[in-house]
Amino acid sequence: MCGMINMYLIGALGLINSGLKICIMILIIKALILYIKNNS
Repeated sequence: MCGMINMYLIGALGLINSGLKICIMILIIKALILYIKNNS
């Protein structure tokens, strides 16, 4: 039972981490696009 709960928590943390990474990547890409548009 304890092992199951630990696996679930680790999985949830992994999902949150990957979600944050995707959000950060999207923000960086948007910033780069704006930067390129302003410079060209």
